[in-house]
Amino acid sequence: MISTFFAEYYYPLATGTDGIVVPYQELVPQPSMLSSEPAKPALDSAREALTAAMEHIINRPVALLANPEYIANPGESIRFDASASYVVDSEISEVAWDFDGDGAYDRLGAELVVEHTYPDAFDGEVRVRVRAANGTFTVANAPVHIGTYIAPVKPGSPTPLELGAAESGDSIRLSWEPQDQLAAQWLIAVNGVNLGVTDGDLQSVRISDIDRAAATELSVAGVTAAGLVGEAATITLGPANDAGAGPAAEEIAVTGSDATLSFIPGLVFLLLGTLLVISAQVVIRRHRA
Repeated sequence: MISTFFAEYYYPLATGTDGIVVPYQELVPQPSMLSSEPAKPALDSAREALTAAMEHIINRPVALLANPEYIANPGESIRFDASASYVVDSEISEVAWDFDGDGAYDRLGAELVVEHTYPDAFDGEVRVRVRAANGTFTVANAPVHIGTYIAPVKPGSPTPLELGAAESGDSIRLSWEPQDQLAAQWLIAVNGVNLGVTDGDLQSVRISDIDRAAATELSVAGVTAAGLVGEAATITLGPANDAGAGPAAEEIAVTGSDATLSFIPGLVFLLLGTLLVISAQVVIRRHRA
């Protein structure tokens, strides 16, 4: 919304950004320049402009692209899908595609799904404008990387992952060694359920209160400052023996380590930082060459 006095300056901007200008009469004409009564906004005109703008927003279509980002190499065909777009109380009458995001639409028609090939490297965006029969429209866009995308580097698997000696009679310690300096935090999970994170400068955590009636998977993964989660290192604990079954140990392979862990049920252990809980006695046996 803008006064009629300034509206002409905003039309180029609106055209280039797929926006609209809703002008209104700014001031009520004065009966005399000598009048002591100040000029007042033309409330009726401003109200009508606001109503028109809100009706456009409410009645316009919703443009949706299937992917939040598109990545390909030069010469590869990309399928742009906007078939999930919709409009309430009207129908889609026109679809316009701008494949290089320069504001000039390259394809006009009714196709909500199109194929396009970029012959050269390109780093920009694709835009789709969906227009409804009621005269309203909206635009969706997504980044496009053609031959320029560099995958973000994630933390490597923090191995060797080990269950160390008890700090006290009721706790065990899960320890790991980082493979790089990319982790700002460490994500701790049990059976695929994230329990919490520790600071990146920590390399161990005490664990307690795991359900030993079934096999349990413990994992540690690095998380970058940008929130990217790296490859996890895991240990799988087999189910504990039933009461009275004797102290027979279970052999558990450790990802990225030359150790074999043996668990003998019987003791209850505690977790550092209140993350979780296990019940077992741990013995670490190193393989001999």
